[in-house]
Amino acid sequence: MLASVSNALDGAVLEYAADVSTALGRLGERLRSNPLPIVYSTMIRSESISSSWIEGIRENPRAIAIAQISDDAASQNASSVIRNVDAMKE
Repeated sequence: MLASVSNALDGAVLEYAADVSTALGRLGERLRSNPLPIVYSTMIRSESISSSWIEGIRENPRAIAIAQISDDAASQNASSVIRNVDAMKE
C-alpha cells in the first residue's frame, strides 16, 4: 500500500516554502548583525507583562502580540499591557 502513495507536493506549496525559507534566512542575518533591538524589545515586553501581572492585569504573550498588530482584536488586558510597553519605551 505504501508503494502507491505519492509524496509529491504541489508546486505552489514548494514555492511558498522556498519564500518562507528565504524570509527566515534574511531575518536570521538581520538578527546576527544587529541583535540588540530584538533583545531590548523582548526585555521591555517581558518587564511590562511582569509588572502588569503584579498589578493584577493577567494576559499571555500571544494575546499581547496580537494586540500589537491589531487594536480591534485586542482584549482590554492586552491593550493595558501594550500601553505599559509604550510607557516603558518612553
